[in-house]
Amino acid sequence: MRTSIIRIFKLTVLLGIVCVTNYTSLSAQGASDRSLSLPKPIPVQRLAIHPLSFTNLSDRDGAILDSRIRTIIKKNGNYYLFSGDQVREILRSQNLSTQNSCKTVDCLSTFGSNTGADFSIGGEIILFSNGYHFDLNLVGVMHKKRMNYVSKLLSNDWEQLINFELPALINRLLETPEFETLGTLIVKSDADSATVYLDGILVGNTPYTKYDLSFGYHSVRVINTSEFKEKTEKFYITPEEPKLTVIANFRFKLGELYVSGLPYGADLTLNDLEVGVIPYKDEKVFWGDYNITAKHIGYHDQELKTVIDSYDPKHVELVLKYKNRYLAVFYSAILPGWGQAYSGHYKRASVFPIIYGAGVFASIFMNRQYSTALTTYEEKRDIYKASLLLEERIEGARTDMDSALSNAKSKRLIGLSAVTATAIFWYYNINDALREFPPRIRDPWDSEKARFPALSYSVTEKTLLISLNTNF
Repeated sequence: MRTSIIRIFKLTVLLGIVCVTNYTSLSAQGASDRSLSLPKPIPVQRLAIHPLSFTNLSDRDGAILDSRIRTIIKKNGNYYLFSGDQVREILRSQNLSTQNSCKTVDCLSTFGSNTGADFSIGGEIILFSNGYHFDLNLVGVMHKKRMNYVSKLLSNDWEQLINFELPALINRLLETPEFETLGTLIVKSDADSATVYLDGILVGNTPYTKYDLSFGYHSVRVINTSEFKEKTEKFYITPEEPKLTVIANFRFKLGELYVSGLPYGADLTLNDLEVGVIPYKDEKVFWGDYNITAKHIGYHDQELKTVIDSYDPKHVELVLKYKNRYLAVFYSAILPGWGQAYSGHYKRASVFPIIYGAGVFASIFMNRQYSTALTTYEEKRDIYKASLLLEERIEGARTDMDSALSNAKSKRLIGLSAVTATAIFWYYNINDALREFPPRIRDPWDSEKARFPALSYSVTEKTLLISLNTNF
């Protein structure tokens, strides 16, 4: 009896040791797995669907289509989707109707604001004899603009619709324009061709620029393979700050660049990247070759190449040559819009030739119409005169002649109006080229500040004091 108890006790102790060992091993393995696993991406775009309008569909089919659309959007992986119950509860709490069709930009923008969404979808689905017609809009709430829309008739085959055509349609609806929903990331490094990982994916080497980065949280990892060093930084892209520059320094080879010149406020690009206006300063510039370009309306572009290879400040001066405003007037007199293009007003330069060409075309066209109407009138008039000479009354001859005369007068009036309007626009185009041409900088103080931005000036009654501004 005693021996049996001892054996049972030993067996129990052995089983306990095995369980503890297995649990410890599993816990260690679980901790290791968690350390190796990548965090799930945080949803950055909130999307709400306004209750869709269904025509000729049963409640059951409408509910299935609504559920299927939500499932497709969730599988897309780029959005946090408000549930139907959440939307109805929010609208109910604000005493807003969910019955009416909501597919206009104003309606969907207001709906998105009320639900706190970044984007909203609305529209209607109509069942016809030959298929299901989908008319859906995707609206950006913050920008109050329609980002995308689909209007298409799909198959009336239910299985084909649910499994194949509807997913393709919704995915196409979610393809929004880049300039409305995407930001720009610039990654620089003082290391030569450092490797860049964006959100854990290898994307290239520095200097690296990505123009289609979605708004929200991201991480960038820069690796200097030659020195086995790396740096990781998390950042947040928002519509308010859609452009971000990440600098990964390994060797700290940074210099200072100061750009001054004339005119004050000219746009500057550094290696084809817009950086600011004159005067410009950058106290953390990587060593290397730089191509600096200055542009300003009314001035010729100025380009200069420089090299930053030390920690000492590098001062560069760009003086743009002023264009001739009377040459702009001459160009506009020859071809409307040419002078605007010469001065730098490219939007008007693209519109003015079209307006002027339309006026010339209308003048020529109406002149031909007037010639045709005049010929018709002369024919009707000859017929009427012949009826008088022959003392025969031709039925309707006088009426036809008067009608032809009235038609010719109207054509002539329209033609003269087109010619007058074209001439007035031509004169307006010349005046615009002269009036909108920017004046040359003539204030000597502004000129000197633009040339030497590191200097500050103060004037007393008899002296001019010049001091170095070290905080430039």
